[in-house]
Amino acid sequence: MGSCAATAWPTQRRELPEVLRLVAESRTRPYHSPRDMALWRELAALAADARPDDPASLARIRLPLLRRILEAEWGAPALRDELALAMLRAEDRLIAVDPELSDLVRRAVLALRRLY
Repeated sequence: MGSCAATAWPTQRRELPEVLRLVAESRTRPYHSPRDMALWRELAALAADARPDDPASLARIRLPLLRRILEAEWGAPALRDELALAMLRAEDRLIAVDPELSDLVRRAVLALRRLY
């Protein structure tokens, strides 16, 4: 059980929906950033079997996508930190009920499938 006070958080990090938005709106792979290239490849592998036209399929991969983004943006310790995991669950619930954010996940999956 971690705590924010005991964890050294990266100073340069993006919010989870921001990363999804970058992916969804991208026309090319992020060649300018080796870090993003690796992350997007991993997200593409997670999304490979998802069906963008099936809400249940998107719901199944939503949390794994968010967990991978959390780890990439906040570091591996975030996956053991209570506050970071609470934020992750809150983002997941918000995406589940917000049509715009749900569509963002769908568009990100489509982009990952197109780019990879």
